[in-house]
This record gives sequence, structure tokens and C-alpha cells, in this order.
Amino acid sequence: MASEWHYRLGERELGPIAYRELIQLVRDGTVREDDLVRAEWPMDWQRADSVVGLFHMARRQESPAAPEHNGVSAEATAADDASPIFPACSSSRSWLPQLLSVLFRRSADSSSCSPPSVAVVGHRNREEVPETASAAQTQAAFVADRNDIFEVCGDIAISEKSEDETTEAASASGADEWAKTMADALQAARARDAALAREQERERSQDRVRGVVHFLLRGAVGVVIHPIMLLFGWIADAGGAKARDRVAAGIATLERWSPRPGILRMGFKLGTAIIAANLAAFGVLSWSDRQALRFPGTGSEMGRTFPIIGECGPAEFGLLVFHVALFAGIAAYGVAAVMEANADD
Repeated sequence: MASEWHYRLGERELGPIAYRELIQLVRDGTVREDDLVRAEWPMDWQRADSVVGLFHMARRQESPAAPEHNGVSAEATAADDASPIFPACSSSRSWLPQLLSVLFRRSADSSSCSPPSVAVVGHRNREEVPETASAAQTQAAFVADRNDIFEVCGDIAISEKSEDETTEAASASGADEWAKTMADALQAARARDAALAREQERERSQDRVRGVVHFLLRGAVGVVIHPIMLLFGWIADAGGAKARDRVAAGIATLERWSPRPGILRMGFKLGTAIIAANLAAFGVLSWSDRQALRFPGTGSEMGRTFPIIGECGPAEFGLLVFHVALFAGIAAYGVAAVMEANADD
């Protein structure tokens, strides 16, 4: 604990001095409230009015000096006892045991300093002499010192309690804010993960739709190219094995074009329309041939039978077949467009 003090007047640093001497400088007016003082430990400078008990002790009247005992004066003992207590009250929580030890020591010093009772020895009676005025003054000064110390340390305890409550409130507020921040961050991370999962699921569905479209496109290309090759007589010229190789080469060529989205989509819609038109025309022709075989005509020129309309001439029949194929192709193109839009969604 600090037993020596330093003080600063202007630009000069003076000291070290005892705590009792510092109190005397305050009484003399040498050290004012705004002057800087510091203890031997810690080394931080502070205003004189912030030192606990300094100006309170300075405003009190100085008690009369007590006689020396055991080679040590009472004034030196009081200065040594008072100097470490008051700085420690504001910086450490061990001030209460020290304060009690000082009070007990001062009580012992006061009792030892008071003059003993003088006994007059008689034959049968022993008369005690009352205490002197100096002993009563010493006892009164001790009681005043004890009350002042209790008052100062009570104020210190109240201030430390208020500081503890403020610190606890700030810690609770910081914990609540940290918990709220962590909850917001966790919620944002969960929302981001859910959005990423939805995006991945949408990409997987689009990949599945693209696979189905590729499969249908390859089938449509095979259906379209094989009749064309039959029409030009490639199978008759090159044989079945080479014909299959040429069909595979044609499909591979179209597959190299298919990765472009525009060609893939347009080819799917046009292929669907062409297949539907051919199937409609083929169905009408097949139905007309079956009807001719069931009900053969007697004339040299046999007409063709069209569904619902009945028998008609060759030109009329060809026009009706063309219109049926056209309407079937348009309907198939629309259906393919709707399927593509649903696949994109």
C-alpha cells in the first residue's frame, strides 16, 4: 500500500511526503482541489479532491499529540495507518479488514496512552483518582476519528455497489444484444440455404425436361430421316448396315446442333408439327382405302371416301387431306409450345 505521496504545483513535481503532511498542505492552502497528486502506488495522477477522505480530514481540527510509547510516536503511527487505507478504498475490495485492524490498533493505542488510575493505598480502603482532561480529549478524538472513517467508507461502499449494479445492467444489455444478433444471423443463413435448395431443385427439374426433349428430338429425327432415306433409295443402294450408319451419322450431326437452345426448341416444335401432319394424312388415306375395299364401286373411275363428308373426287379428296394435315400440324405445334413453356417454368 502507498505510504508516500507526490504532488504537483504548476510544472514542478514535489514529494515524497507522508499522508499526514499532505493533509497539512491542504489545510494550509498549498494544495487545492484542482492540483494533481499521486500515491507511491499506483503511479496515476489524480485530482486532489478525488482522493478519498483527504479534504474531509483536512477540514477537521487536528487532535492533540499523544505521548510516545514503545519508541514510536502516536502521530507517526496514525499517519502510517491512515495513508494506505484511503487510497485502497477506491481501488481494492480488501479495505474492510484493514479498516477494522486500524480501528482496533487505534483503540489499543488510546487505551495504552491514557494515564493509569492512581491508587492511594490505605489500611482498609483504596481510592481511585478520576481520569485527566487530556485522556478524555484523546478518547473523544478517537471516537470522532472512528465515526469519520465509518462515514467515509460507508460512502465508498455505496458507490461501489452502484458501480456493480451499473456493470451488471450493461452486461445483461450486451448479452441480449449479442443473442439478438446471433438469432438474426442464423435466420438469414437458413433463408439463404432454403433459397439455394430451391434453385438447385429447379435446375434439376430443367435438366430432366431437357433430357426428355433430347430423347423426343432424336426419335423425331429418326422417324423423319428414315422415310427420306427410303424415298431416295439409300437402303437399296448401300444395304441395311450402311443405311443404319448413315441414319446414326445424321442423328449425331443434329445432336451437335442441339445444345444451342434456339435450335433445340424450334426443332422440337417443328418436328412435332410435321409428325402430327403426316400421321393425320396417313390415317385419312388408310381409312379411305379400307372403305374402298369394303364397298367397291362399279364404275371405271372410283372416287375416294373422306370421313364424315363421304365419297368425293380425287382433287377434292387431295384438298381435304391437305387441310387435315395442315390443321393437325398447327395443333401439334401449339401443344409443343405449351409443353416448352411449362418445362421452362
